Amino acid sequence: KKTKSLAELEGQVNELKVICERIESSVQVARSSALPMLAERDRLLVEGKKTKSQVEVLEAFNALFNVKEEEVAALESSVSPAFFLALGRVQSVHANCRLLLRSNHRRAGLELMDRMSTLQEKAYENLCRWVQSECSSTSGAASDTGSQGGGGGINPLDSPSSTASAVTQ
Repeated sequence: KKTKSLAELEGQVNELKVICERIESSVQVARSSALPMLAERDRLLVEGKKTKSQVEVLEAFNALFNVKEEEVAALESSVSPAFFLALGRVQSVHANCRLLLRSNHRRAGLELMDRMSTLQEKAYENLCRWVQSECSSTSGAASDTGSQGGGGGINPLDSPSSTASAVTQ
């Protein structure tokens, strides 16, 4: 009876041993198949950090050396506060290009300066046309009211804000 119980117990232990060996084998297979995935995950994490860093550098570069499409459109449209803000931005980028000229990125600095100079020149031409138009319309209005004794136009004694509002009207 005891031998039979011991034999049954030994059989159960052997069955457990076989089951444990199968489990261990399955764990080894899973581990060996997971290692390449873990290595790929680690590689992707490193690449993600590198990409995030590159995005930050690109955003900083754009903040210093790029003019937005809206700003270019403002320079090409009628003279307005947005026009002057955009013109200031172009001048700022042009000045920032000196940083590139002092570094190993001279070609990029020169190309950006050239682009900013072109935008500035177009903006100044637009501003010149606008000033000529305003002057001709103001002188025309002044001659019309001058003959009536009204003396219209811009009074140099007016405050700058009233003069600016008279010019934009």
